[in-house]
Amino acid sequence: MLSDLVSDLVSTIVGETIVEWIFPRPFPPEPPPIEGVWNASLGSLAAFLAGIAALFCGEASWGVLVGAPLAFLWPFLAGSVAVAVLSGFLARRALHVTHRRRALARIGLWVSRGTIAAGILAALVSASGIIAASR
Repeated sequence: MLSDLVSDLVSTIVGETIVEWIFPRPFPPEPPPIEGVWNASLGSLAAFLAGIAALFCGEASWGVLVGAPLAFLWPFLAGSVAVAVLSGFLARRALHVTHRRRALARIGLWVSRGTIAAGILAALVSASGIIAASR
């Protein structure tokens, strides 16, 4: 069993080396971005986190309006607002540091702002005891 694993590994390495030698890459490898690899992807990360925060905040806000148990909803509201704050921070940093993925950074910034506003509004509605009329 170990010999099969070693032979597969060696044959793969040798095979890839031969293929690379016969068919070289048409383009040289792309250099890393000037801003750094981490800073170049901040816009994408901000948009992703803002979308996740918006999903959880929307679900928790809906739960507040229909009168779900508050002990279940408060962690969702607090967590989604915290992730939205982080997303807003990352989006603003991306807009200041890099010129890559600026559209995603702007989307992440505005979605995070909306999520923060909706989370605070849902927390205020929950604290005041307002419940939407059920059918």
